[in-house]
Amino acid sequence: MPDPLTRFRWLEGDCPLDEIFCVSFFHGLEPAGVLSRLGVDPRWTRRMSFEEFGDFFVHVDENVAGTADGSGCFGALKAGDWSAVVEPMGWKGASLDAPGLSRDTTHLAVLRHDYAEHDFVYAVDGSVLTRFDPRMPDMRHGEEPDVLNSRMRAAGLNPRADDEEDWPDEPVASSFALMADVTGVPFTPGLLEQPLLAGCVAGERAFAGWGAAARAEPSAGQGARGPAGA
Repeated sequence: MPDPLTRFRWLEGDCPLDEIFCVSFFHGLEPAGVLSRLGVDPRWTRRMSFEEFGDFFVHVDENVAGTADGSGCFGALKAGDWSAVVEPMGWKGASLDAPGLSRDTTHLAVLRHDYAEHDFVYAVDGSVLTRFDPRMPDMRHGEEPDVLNSRMRAAGLNPRADDEEDWPDEPVASSFALMADVTGVPFTPGLLEQPLLAGCVAGERAFAGWGAAARAEPSAGQGARGPAGA
């Protein structure tokens, strides 16, 4: 039987997204709409590669104050019937705002936070059905905490674990395997080869001084990269 975690071990250990990041999926929403829902001004978004997004995040981290939910920096892309959002050094997607983020949609999020708690969130139309720290998958809460139990087992997360020996060895990889099972879209490096629509809750301040990104004109079909005349 194939190992269900093979495609997701790149998200454990020394990961390109570092030690704190959140990845969210939203069903039936476009990337621009998801960024607006996360608090990004649609006038201040720009399409960029994953490598450029990494540089943009570093610029934001060094020059703009963060938020209560971390960096406030997001990169969104289309993935089948879903939009996926990468949030470096942030946790908005897995925060207590999850019910609101899931309004009129299905929303899943995986947070890796090596210095606090990991988190898995599954919310539908304003209700968090289940959420848990994947290191302790037996401690779930939500309106339907057992709704994903059979899928959890297949991903290596024992919903009936009663001591540390039963907790997963690779909780982040298992969380992404579970999310892929629900969405039908595996979060793999290949997904990040397409351009991301990037933005930050800091809006114009996030792009100030960031090379060509601050001066680029909007392209047809790509969304605004700054207010007209900027």
